[in-house]
Amino acid sequence: MLAATLRARGAVYLGWLILTLAVVSHVHVLAQRACAQRDQGVVFGAMLVPPNATLEQLDPFRAEVTRIFKETPEFEAAFQITFPFQGFGGMLVKPWDQRSRQIFAIANDTNFKLARHSRRARPVFLPPALPSAGFLPGRVRDRLHG
Repeated sequence: MLAATLRARGAVYLGWLILTLAVVSHVHVLAQRACAQRDQGVVFGAMLVPPNATLEQLDPFRAEVTRIFKETPEFEAAFQITFPFQGFGGMLVKPWDQRSRQIFAIANDTNFKLARHSRRARPVFLPPALPSAGFLPGRVRDRLHG
C-alpha cells in the first residue's frame, strides 16, 4: 500500500489539501455560528501600567476598580492580580435567577464607569464561549456556589 501511495503522490496531496481546506472552513463557520458569546456570569479586565510603576502606586487604582465593581447591583465577588508591569482582574455576578440584566449589559455599564473614572483601565471583556486550557466555564461559579 505504501508503494501505491507513493506512486499516486499527486492524488494524495490533492486529497490532503481538499480535506484541510474543508476542515479549516468548517471550524471557522462553527466558531462564528455555534459558539456565540454566552452569559457565563463573569467579566474580566486589565489595567494599563506605566513601565516604572510600583505596587504602592497602583493600589489606589486597584481600590477604585473594586469600588466600581461593588457598585454594580449584580456584584457577588471580585478578584484582582496586580504586578508592577500589569494587572488583571474580574467580577463574578449573581446567578441568573438573582439578577435582572444579562452579562452583556453589565459589561457595557462597567466599561462606561471605568472609562469615566479611571485612566488606567482597559475595556472589560467576557470570557470566550469555548473552553480553553486557561478557562473552564462554570468552574469558578461551581466553586463559589458549591
